[in-house]
Amino acid sequence: MSEMMRGPRMAFPSLTSGVKALLLINVAVFLANAILGGELNDWFAVSVNGLADGYGLGVFRLLTSQFSHSYTDIGHILGNMLVLYFFGTMVESEVGRRGIVKLYLASGFTGNFVQLPFMAAMGSADVQCLGASGACFGIMVYAAVMAPSARVW
Repeated sequence: MSEMMRGPRMAFPSLTSGVKALLLINVAVFLANAILGGELNDWFAVSVNGLADGYGLGVFRLLTSQFSHSYTDIGHILGNMLVLYFFGTMVESEVGRRGIVKLYLASGFTGNFVQLPFMAAMGSADVQCLGASGACFGIMVYAAVMAPSARVW
């Protein structure tokens, strides 16, 4: 039977080194946070008020928040890591290992900078912002611009 008659094949992309490193860091922080009962969120999550203080991290939380997820919501990290795996491997093949890490971090910073003013305007200066959603969204947008006709199964 010819390939055309069988239809498209579904295949998982090969895991690239940059995406693998980002996945491992996210999962390790998630597991450590779960073991510690959410203590890492107090250290790693970013909030409007938390930028100026808190365990000496302050502005550094713009970075750490990208790797910390709610330990009670496995769906959040699972969704983010699936996006990172499928779209990140596609993007890394184009931009390389350093490029995917830079895009992840830049997109995460951008997500935080967009979210924080909204939180402040709504009077939610103490609400913690955490997770890789901004970083993963940036990677997904980059993939869509890079290959607008690509099929994603």
